[in-house]
Amino acid sequence: MRVGDDRVKQASKQRLWKKFENFKFCNGECIDDVAVRVNAIVASLRKMGETLEDHRVVEKLLCVVLKKFKQVAVAIEMLTDLKTATIEEFVGRLLVAEDADKEDAEEVTEQGIARLYLTEEQ
Repeated sequence: MRVGDDRVKQASKQRLWKKFENFKFCNGECIDDVAVRVNAIVASLRKMGETLEDHRVVEKLLCVVLKKFKQVAVAIEMLTDLKTATIEEFVGRLLVAEDADKEDAEEVTEQGIARLYLTEEQ
């Protein structure tokens, strides 16, 4: 019975490692959702006794970040010591960028609506 348990555990570990290696951002997905997904994988791997340092997760996320966050990712790579970086720090910085992007989008929408009002009055 023990051999079967070990095989199931090993298969689960392999599945989780594959999930981690294939991890990517989904288009339109918010940073909070990405953080929840990656943290679930990391927590499961660690629970099974696997070693997965935060800096490796951060490096993985830097590689798969969406195009709109590429400049932020490059800045993080250049200005942060990745060996001491935590997942929380990385996600926090992306959240700041996401919030700024949302504010810009709202501002553009408001300007567009203001122009529509001007056009209707003419």
